Amino acid sequence: DHEAKPLGEGQAFGEMELMFNMPCRATVKAETAVNLWTIGREAYRHVVMRMQTHKRQQAKEMLEHISMFRAYSTYQYLVLAESIRSVKEYAAGEVVVKS
Repeated sequence: DHEAKPLGEGQAFGEMELMFNMPCRATVKAETAVNLWTIGREAYRHVVMRMQTHKRQQAKEMLEHISMFRAYSTYQYLVLAESIRSVKEYAAGEVVVKS
């Protein structure tokens, strides 16, 4: 038995099962009245793939504006874009790197 993990409003479960065609391993019990929304495996995978493609395209467009990458091919941009894990925005005057 696994310890119960409470979920709050807007939270989800079962993502791994949807992505990897696995049977549901969890027992989920409502402690209060809930509205449960479901999504089919193919629809979920389609949405995840579209989000990944969009994220890669945004990173590629950002990289295209950096002079040291200007000679890169589209393929090289996309490979580099895939390696970007997190992009953080900083406010004007905010310290980006501290020595």
